[in-house]
Amino acid sequence: MMKKWWWIIFLGIFVLNFSYATVFINELELNPSGTDAGNEFIELYNSGSIVNISNWYFQDKNGNNYSLPSEIVGNDNFFVLENISGLDDLNQKIILYNQFGTLKDQTILLNDSGDDSNSWQRLLDGSSNFVFKDETKGFPNELTNISNKSYTPTCLIKDDSIELSAKVDGFCINQVIFSVFTNSSWKNFSGNLVGNKYRVEINSSIEDILGNTNWTVYSIDCFNRTVQDGIESFYINNPTILSINPINPDGLSGWYISQPLFTLINPNAAALFYKWNGEAIINYSGSFGLEDAPNNGNVTGGIHKLSYFSNISCKKENERSKLFKFDFTSPFITDLMPIENSIITNERKPLISALLDEIYQSNSGIDNNSIVMALNGDVVPADIDDSGDLDAIIEYTPTSDLPDGNYIININVSDKTGRFSQKSWSFTINFTDGLNMSVYQPMNLSYNTRRIPFNITLSRKADLMFINDDDKTPKLKNLCKNCNSYGLDRRKFQTLNDGWNNLTIIATDKFANVVEEKFLIYIDSKPPKISTITPKKKSVTNGSDFSIKYSEENPVNITIFFNPNISFENCPYGQNVQCSKNIDLSAFDGQEIEFYFELSDGVNKVITKNINVFVDTVSPNISINSPVNISYNNTKIPFNITSSESVRIEYFDDFDPSPRWKSLCSRCSSYGFDREKIKRLKLGSHDITFKTTDEAGNTDEESIEFNIV
Repeated sequence: MMKKWWWIIFLGIFVLNFSYATVFINELELNPSGTDAGNEFIELYNSGSIVNISNWYFQDKNGNNYSLPSEIVGNDNFFVLENISGLDDLNQKIILYNQFGTLKDQTILLNDSGDDSNSWQRLLDGSSNFVFKDETKGFPNELTNISNKSYTPTCLIKDDSIELSAKVDGFCINQVIFSVFTNSSWKNFSGNLVGNKYRVEINSSIEDILGNTNWTVYSIDCFNRTVQDGIESFYINNPTILSINPINPDGLSGWYISQPLFTLINPNAAALFYKWNGEAIINYSGSFGLEDAPNNGNVTGGIHKLSYFSNISCKKENERSKLFKFDFTSPFITDLMPIENSIITNERKPLISALLDEIYQSNSGIDNNSIVMALNGDVVPADIDDSGDLDAIIEYTPTSDLPDGNYIININVSDKTGRFSQKSWSFTINFTDGLNMSVYQPMNLSYNTRRIPFNITLSRKADLMFINDDDKTPKLKNLCKNCNSYGLDRRKFQTLNDGWNNLTIIATDKFANVVEEKFLIYIDSKPPKISTITPKKKSVTNGSDFSIKYSEENPVNITIFFNPNISFENCPYGQNVQCSKNIDLSAFDGQEIEFYFELSDGVNKVITKNINVFVDTVSPNISINSPVNISYNNTKIPFNITSSESVRIEYFDDFDPSPRWKSLCSRCSSYGFDREKIKRLKLGSHDITFKTTDEAGNTDEESIEFNIV
């Protein structure tokens, strides 16, 4: 009986030692690919402190022993007994003994009929679970684990960059691949280890992905084993699409020559917006043109940047922009020389020219290669010069004299969009007629300057002069000798007198032909001068104090502008004269009005600054409490007067030898009311008038008669 208990104790100790073993049979290759002999192996794994396995041995199911060499196996290290033979493929069991024959570890019954590179392994290393998978001889048996998959940002719009990330744990990770389903197929991207996670950045526009998109992660270790995690997905919202009708510019060189229609499309948008040239944001409500483009872009065209974006449920879309070029006007052919239907009598090689004007500074510009000039149907070698950045000037001077007759000029031109313009005009050369003079300036007008421009052309060369009969000593003044024009190529001026000027312009050619033309010109070079206006700024008025003080010899019109506008009539002329007018402002009582004066002498006009005043047309109410209509026996008379508003209080005593208005107080509402006031008067009968005047000039009067005896 005692022996039985001893064995139980012994077995308990044995099992206890075995359960705490740190050296394990970790991997077995029973049936390697190809020939088994010499290619089988058994792997040990030490999970504890350093162990010397000298004289340790394996034993198979048939009792065959496989000795281990003298070897030190460190913590978390492996030892592989390689190049062995004879292990059965079926129902095999391997036992590990130490040098004392003590059982250290043993396997379960194992079968391997695969003739491949798979082996039986404990998973994890040193655990109790055996699995059959790709051999990892001399390396950990652990499987790769993929977790914590995520993407940022969580709200995505087409063209956004997406970062995919995952945590990959395992031995000997060789490569981590992020696979994304793009354009009906899976596309792989290699991840990079950043911190403790693998990451990859993908551009949704480049990879052409949109909507709900699937993705997964693969891990490949150094044994070329691949592990895949589950399928995840992210959602990419639609970008805002700009639709243009017509889609392609209808002019040359990328220019639109008719206004296109723009449409914004985004099924994911809560609201759509656009703006021109970075200006105010406009809520999109439907297709639009250039009606909101700056500087009347729907008329003037130009180069404009259209920016557009949308708000989706989770964020605002980044702005997208596109540059457009618009040119809606054909070139203008202007500044024709010679003047259309003109008759030239003094030059047989006239300069023929025109300005090719693109009108708006935002147009495409003249295509110089398109310009053609023809004279009487024959193309001529004209010179073309740029005029600014967009326009051009075409010029041609005949190389030989043109005979008398009619000439037709034709110019064809296109701008850089292909817009075409054509212009024809004619002129006549006639050297058989007499001397003709055309005076473009001066004219029978009134001028506000004494320097008057003169612009005169002659049909042939002649002497040009003028006389002013209103000069103190009238005499002929030469303008030019033997000339075709004066003031045509470069502006010329003559100084005339203030007031009336009775001019005669005279041309005399070498054949003694004389032509003359008369002009009556009025000059007023001195504008009116305004020195004072009333009422003053921020004052109070009842309409009785509107006046203007000025210096002007011919005040044609003086008007005060507010509501309504009122003209001042019969105003005097001269230096520092004044014109006044009472204006009924009762309709504006209690309001602030704004007014200004305009003074015109028929040629010049002067306008004052705007002035704001307050209107008060209501008179104050005066109450005389003392004196009263009685006889006083004392020359010291109490004065007690009250008013309905702040005023100036005065009195006028007819009994005075030299009666005049005498002030009692200013800016007051009473006199002698709060504190007794006494005035010493003379004996006799008194007729005193009391008057109150408010800030606007409104007054109230009341008289009282009494005797002093």
